[in-house]
Amino acid sequence: MAKQSSLLHDAVIVGAGPAGLLVYEQLAAAAFNTVLLEAGTRVAGKIAPVSDPAVWTYRSHRGDALEWLRTHAVGGRTVGWGGLCFRFPDVVFEKGGWPYGARTLAPYYRTAEAWLGVVEGRLHEQHRRAARRLGRPIMPLRGARREGKVWIAGHAAGARAARVKHVACAIACNGGRAVAVRVRRRDGEDHWMRARSFVLAAGPIESARLLLASGLDRAVPHVGRGLVRHPTVSYMLVEPYPAPAAINPHDLLDGALVPFAEHGYAVEIVGPLPMAEAMHGELKERGVSGSVAANMRVTHVNAMTETEPNGASSVTLSRTDVDALGRAVPVIRLATTRKDRESIARMKASCIAIAEAIAQPGAELLLIEEPAPNRYLFHEAGTCVMGVGAEAPCTPWGRLRAVDNVWIADASVFPSAGDRHPTLTVLAHALRVARDMQQRLPR
Repeated sequence: MAKQSSLLHDAVIVGAGPAGLLVYEQLAAAAFNTVLLEAGTRVAGKIAPVSDPAVWTYRSHRGDALEWLRTHAVGGRTVGWGGLCFRFPDVVFEKGGWPYGARTLAPYYRTAEAWLGVVEGRLHEQHRRAARRLGRPIMPLRGARREGKVWIAGHAAGARAARVKHVACAIACNGGRAVAVRVRRRDGEDHWMRARSFVLAAGPIESARLLLASGLDRAVPHVGRGLVRHPTVSYMLVEPYPAPAAINPHDLLDGALVPFAEHGYAVEIVGPLPMAEAMHGELKERGVSGSVAANMRVTHVNAMTETEPNGASSVTLSRTDVDALGRAVPVIRLATTRKDRESIARMKASCIAIAEAIAQPGAELLLIEEPAPNRYLFHEAGTCVMGVGAEAPCTPWGRLRAVDNVWIADASVFPSAGDRHPTLTVLAHALRVARDMQQRLPR
């Protein structure tokens, strides 16, 4: 039987990714007695994404393996990210059915950018020429940097406060309000943690899982439905020329973003970089000597597009399978529509056109990554969307309508996935959550 704590906290935050860390810092600064729970571990720096398969078991509705990059650690997926940070343009909010536009998020974007240390890179003249040749707008890459290095969770004050290896399993409610969250430590001991408010910042799959495991799908309409994501494609342009000297070799922001917002995708150009730097340990595998690599350069051309919101893509819980902690396993259903397939084909054609416009004589373009249909999950969103109508599970401030002291601070609330990296928009939304909580909950 789970123990019950006699302490009453002002807020309990589930998930110490960047959104959870930012909400924690905002509430702590406002003198809220706040607890930050993290199911994973604490890490010392930037590492490869990790996840314990025994604890974090997922499956598709067909039983297929899912191609899905995920991390359970303080900092979430930022422990292995590249730090790219872009604002969503107006067209994303307009076409995606968001309850507000880019202007509403502007002050929150500015605060999030200052928190991350977002800086702009430089545009190479060959990228400008390519954009002019194609008749497309172009912008420099923007990234989260501290002292010339990619931002990591260790830069956040809240990282030290996170209670690691604490897995939130269920939320108890009474009269339309949440009263406690059941927490299982990795040693197997359960206890109930009481609070006046709760914030879910565990990501769209885990936040939906917690709501479903709590039986809140009866009160919260459409929870787990409307899952959206970013199919991606990646090319590598290899050229027989030395890379230009970087202004700051640690800045990692030489490149450009070419938006195709009207079609729901953007193409990233990263480089040109020295081949030895861009390919790391792959040179030996490909039989490329160091002397050859010294006179070669590589440019990555990557793109992501948003899938169409539809009821066929969803998160539910298995009725038979459980993980190592005894929790029902999430079942993820992914569906690709005809519009999605058309968008992916258009995106690939744009990548090739941009690479050809950049390429110098003797260049070779290699396809590095292409998503497997209905098995690829990246930048997931939309499992508990916000809106102005009563049918939307969340208000535009991320608060559950059916349980008015529970907020969702991650991308679960996004009505669409957007056309580019979503982290900055997630953090802008997290700041709105913190503001709404401070206004609604007297200290």
